[in-house]
Amino acid sequence: SDCCSLTFLPRCPSCFYNLINLFCELTCSPNQSDFLNVTSTIPYYDPVLKENKSSVTELQYFIGERFAN
Repeated sequence: SDCCSLTFLPRCPSCFYNLINLFCELTCSPNQSDFLNVTSTIPYYDPVLKENKSSVTELQYFIGERFAN
């Protein structure tokens, strides 16, 4: 059905906006600690900064029922 694929986006500007907003919040919100929980990381070495760091490999993303609907 259309609700399970991206084909509904061109016909539904609100759905497109909501999907983009969700993506932006997930990737660059300054309040990520309010709705993201890192559950797995792997170490890596940053050759530019010459530092050991962690890379997120798994996280939980919390959204409210009202927002999801």
